[in-house]
Amino acid sequence: MIKKQSLFAGIFMMSAGVIVLLSVSTKGIFAANVTLPTHSFEGSIERISLKLSEVPSEPVYLEVYEFHYIRHPELAPEEDTWFHNRQMDFMLEVLRGKTEPFKPSLDDEKMQKILEISPKRTIELKTENGILFYTDWVAKHGRIFFKVKIGDEYLKGVDTTRVHCRHIDMRTVEQLKDLLESIRLPLEHKNSMFAHQLLDQIYSSYTEGHSLQFMLKHHEVPTQETDLLFDKLKDSLRESDFEAGKKLVDEIFGKISLKEEVFFSLEGLKNGNFIAVKVRDNINNDYSFFADEKAEVYIREYRKPTIAELMKKLHSMPQDHSKMDPSMHMESLKPDKNKLTQNTIKLQNKGDSFSGSFPTEWRSIRVIVIYGSEESYYLTKNIKL
Repeated sequence: MIKKQSLFAGIFMMSAGVIVLLSVSTKGIFAANVTLPTHSFEGSIERISLKLSEVPSEPVYLEVYEFHYIRHPELAPEEDTWFHNRQMDFMLEVLRGKTEPFKPSLDDEKMQKILEISPKRTIELKTENGILFYTDWVAKHGRIFFKVKIGDEYLKGVDTTRVHCRHIDMRTVEQLKDLLESIRLPLEHKNSMFAHQLLDQIYSSYTEGHSLQFMLKHHEVPTQETDLLFDKLKDSLRESDFEAGKKLVDEIFGKISLKEEVFFSLEGLKNGNFIAVKVRDNINNDYSFFADEKAEVYIREYRKPTIAELMKKLHSMPQDHSKMDPSMHMESLKPDKNKLTQNTIKLQNKGDSFSGSFPTEWRSIRVIVIYGSEESYYLTKNIKL
């Protein structure tokens, strides 16, 4: 129980110096307006504070709910389901005070469902004077909701902020490429049952959650040609036309390589056995890989995998790919850095590129870029030397 009822309670966060006013109430009593950012960016460290008018006798907790609308668009605030450019325009309008931000209500059945299904983290807030409670929170991508409780009793109300991507997320595309590489094995051996099992996973990887198909549509890029290739691959396996299936896998790889250019550009400038790799985020133009202290670039020799290598890779892949979907939880796709960088050469950050030398016998390389908060993101690209 709350020993002394607070007549003033509120959460506030500072984000790039932009704040708006919200109101919070406790046990039906209206409290004064408080400050809270409507938007933030992934990886930003936000000071979250709660100010009480009286000293509570029990610990004060902040519950943080991380909601992703991709699998549940029917529950999301309308602005979260818009195309990327419109989302950014809306954010600017709110931050400039031209548009009212989204304000959640616990009376809304959708809100109750969101809190029920979203991953939750409970943080015990710190205090120095028993009145002002705080924590430094690393912003997680998605629509984030906050609830406060003292002891085991909740304060009435819920607050929210929208955390946007700071950089592109290509992890599900990398998963898709791994699966496509793996289906070469049953196609080569004309194993129809095995090929169909992988095809189901490939199609889910392409269409579900934060998939390549979703990303293209979110950025208003047509997907019909790519969709058709996947449909043709389905048809080829249905007819046991394995040669057509192998050609379609190559064609899909080519299409994915082109579509990746919507999101990033990567080039290697070769001079003898020295290479300078330049990589650019084409969506978030203010994000620079070389300026990200977490960003690392590696290269390894690339050649088409052997049958034995495909079998080894296939057996090491997870069976339940739904758990790798960032719409379920973003951290689930964090790469295994040791595995990803095995037998590689790390390039040095030179300020405008990543540079280093490589063995003269190499004819093609795979470039591996690891970046972002807690080294959670990665992308790859093959380059002929």
